[in-house]
Amino acid sequence: MNYFVKNFDIEINKSAKETNQRIPIRIEASSETLDRDNDLILKSAYDDDTISNFLKTGILDYDHKSILGATEQEKAKAIIGEPTDFRMEKSKNAEMEVPVIYGDLYKENLFVSDSILPALKARSTRWGASIGGSILKADNRLDGDKSYREISKIKLNHCAITPTQKAINKFTSVEMIKSEFETFEYFIKALTAGASTSIGEITGGQVLQSQSLEGSYKSLMPVMLSVIKGFKKAKEESSSNNIDDLIMMSIKDLPESEQISFIKALNENKREIYSLI
Repeated sequence: MNYFVKNFDIEINKSAKETNQRIPIRIEASSETLDRDNDLILKSAYDDDTISNFLKTGILDYDHKSILGATEQEKAKAIIGEPTDFRMEKSKNAEMEVPVIYGDLYKENLFVSDSILPALKARSTRWGASIGGSILKADNRLDGDKSYREISKIKLNHCAITPTQKAINKFTSVEMIKSEFETFEYFIKALTAGASTSIGEITGGQVLQSQSLEGSYKSLMPVMLSVIKGFKKAKEESSSNNIDDLIMMSIKDLPESEQISFIKALNENKREIYSLI
């Protein structure tokens, strides 16, 4: 079995797995709506250069105290994590697309361990976010008789995690990311979802089906069923919490060709599978 571990990049849960030192989180950082300061930050303000620089050098902090702390020590202690990815995604709290920052919190930071982490584990909705940096381009606009500032270019150097009552934009949120295949039910859902007959519409678990030139599918469902059965058994009998190990245990009794097909399909389509969860 070591052959497969070495030759296939099976890292199912590393992008969203709590480690001894880091906690993966998802932040809805702002929205294209007026905030409490009467500002509206356009989605276009999050351009490629802005995001590239933020991911390289930006930080996650506690309540902007890395900037506003009274001493250098206070500022340093307020650095509670770092961004790892940025995407425009549909909000979980409103019918709109919003800027989403993925990042890691430093587990041993006292702001994290004493306040933020217990709340996130309890699925608290009382933590929000507030981006920070500088405004590079803004224009005054009118909405009827009300004026507001439309911000079209920014320098983003930090994103603060802050209690919701302090968040300037009400459409923000923070949540801890669980492993994509944390439960057996999620695993089944990811492997079996999808029923499109058009290759342009294939999503989710249906990517684990191969298509002939005539457009008919050669289903891999017998393999999937074997894997599901093996995964459930591995979860019951193994003391390991490592999803990679459980996956490998799940397919160990399959023919070698089916093991290769399964791992190859899974690795090539992780993002589509994860989007189901």
